[in-house]
Amino acid sequence: MGDPPGFSVMAAMCRGRGIGYKNKLSWWQYPLKGDYDYYMDWTSRVTSPDKYCVNIMGRKTWETTGEEERNRKHVFNIVISRDTGKTLKKDPHVHKIISSFDDAVRFSLSTENREQFESVWILGGEKVYEEAVQHPLCRRIFLTEIMEHFQSDTFFPQFEEEKFEKTSESDVHEENGIRYVFKVYSRKSE
Repeated sequence: MGDPPGFSVMAAMCRGRGIGYKNKLSWWQYPLKGDYDYYMDWTSRVTSPDKYCVNIMGRKTWETTGEEERNRKHVFNIVISRDTGKTLKKDPHVHKIISSFDDAVRFSLSTENREQFESVWILGGEKVYEEAVQHPLCRRIFLTEIMEHFQSDTFFPQFEEEKFEKTSESDVHEENGIRYVFKVYSRKSE
């Protein structure tokens, strides 16, 4: 009945696998509305009004998200942080603080939470992505590939492509002179 429990990864990277520079997207000076809308749609989509979409991210990623991303209907935000300081605890949009990636996944996919959580998304940053793409419960990777190189200090990790197959690739989109494609990789059946 349905897909086995698991999670999806959502990321965008430029050439060289860069995802960020100085706590901003590497291409921050070139807004890509189409990519942002794609991200916002998928990571908050539910089919039932009484369900939630879980968004899991590290503390630094959380701190760089905007108000529109933080305050989405039907989204349950989990921040991974070993520092449960007052700032995160006081943030009304942080629904849960969990100290490790595995614990965040375990909580999100637990039997008692499966009734309220329709989907689980991993949204970064670099260390969280590293754990996610290697995890056996990673079912899909939604990856926007930006066809330009930008200075970066954080990167999207390589993943074992023999364990995943490309199941979708969009046409090329272009905004602000920047070309990009949406790709989806799905875990192969074992």
